[in-house]
Amino acid sequence: MNSVHDQIRYRMLLRDGVIEPEDVKGISISEMKSLQWGDDWQEILDLMKNRMVMGGYRYGPHRNQRKGQFDNVADAKRRLGLHEDDGNMEHLLDAANITILACLKKAHKKFHFESIDDGVHATELK
Repeated sequence: MNSVHDQIRYRMLLRDGVIEPEDVKGISISEMKSLQWGDDWQEILDLMKNRMVMGGYRYGPHRNQRKGQFDNVADAKRRLGLHEDDGNMEHLLDAANITILACLKKAHKKFHFESIDDGVHATELK
């Protein structure tokens, strides 16, 4: 059976007319829809939004911050380390928000986006 990634990629290429229809085995469209963000994400997104609002009060709106004013990537790594130490979910939420801010600021001198489909994307624990 093809992986979920293969199925999604196949259906996108099919939708865009890049490839012709052929039999697809594996995951159904309803199963693919279940992979989308659902209600179970809402609590996390609300917590992230709340922290962004508080950050706006502390540091000012992100639009007003200078490029390079904060080392977002280093700070996100620091927050992940704090989570590893104490397990506090707030550190993960902060790391996610800080990573979003890094994307918005585009401070890295080689900042770009290049979609990389293939390879290992997550490490499974054994």
